[in-house]
Amino acid sequence: MELTIPYGKDLSLDNSSDIIFTSDGDIALTEGAEVIAQDIGIELKTDEGDLFWAKDVGRGLFKLLKDNQANEETILTLLRGAAIDDPRIEPDSVSVSCTGNKYKISFQAYGEIAKRELLYDLKELLTEAQK
Repeated sequence: MELTIPYGKDLSLDNSSDIIFTSDGDIALTEGAEVIAQDIGIELKTDEGDLFWAKDVGRGLFKLLKDNQANEETILTLLRGAAIDDPRIEPDSVSVSCTGNKYKISFQAYGEIAKRELLYDLKELLTEAQK
């Protein structure tokens, strides 16, 4: 019997948080540990209180970048916190790093063998934050 860890299903979103459609015109779904990766992205890019259905969601990365309060340490702390606070992720597996303008979160979800990596380009985030 195969152990299945439920991570849920969600609408599949692109980097701009727009819904992705399949070639047949159906709404694409994301499932498995990929849901966690998508949820972390939403958590980072949302300000706390912005989502009326989930007032506690949000880390305020864009606000931090817009207000020019960001430095490498504050960004890494924000990234680490978003991953460690997710109950589906093994906290000891979380690592964050920065090389130039590229930020990386590595984590392992409970029940998964492989680590996942999320990459963020600071220049792209700054452009997106200005929208």
